Amino acid sequence: MAKAARISQAHLSKLERGLADPTITTVAAIASVVGLDLSMRTFPGGSPLRDAGHVRVLARLRALLPATYRWRTEVPIPITGDRRAIDAMVADPPIAAGFELETRFGDAQSTDRRILIKQRDAGLSAMILVVPDTRHNRLAVAAAAPTIRASFPLDGRQVLRALRAGVAPSANGILFV
Repeated sequence: MAKAARISQAHLSKLERGLADPTITTVAAIASVVGLDLSMRTFPGGSPLRDAGHVRVLARLRALLPATYRWRTEVPIPITGDRRAIDAMVADPPIAAGFELETRFGDAQSTDRRILIKQRDAGLSAMILVVPDTRHNRLAVAAAAPTIRASFPLDGRQVLRALRAGVAPSANGILFV
């Protein structure tokens, strides 16, 4: 394996025993040898909270709704053993709609499928896809319109009108915040 990854046997041995820190290039080479692709994600520094962006979007969404509404986040899917959750819901008055946040919209089919399955499994009448109002997200949602508009036909104005009236939207929708 060391030869195929173009590293010395001694270095590979140190890596395996945790006695050396590999470079990204070395990790990618070793992964390739065993038939894997290396995939990485980076997060901005600063806040110790990895999902700080998610929390900020939830706060902006919450500010758009009547202050009298009770708000719940990370609402478990009501299936025994299921570890998924709805990002947010209005609890009082009970509105059978969930909110799913995407801080950076980028995979239309995966997002569409994931949210619709959560909607089905949670028994909700509507799901609202919430995305930050950024240039990237506006362009991505517009590009994905042929894929996602059938599943999320309502726009933000229609969604907010229903929620402010104390009812679930008549269908799924997309809300930029």
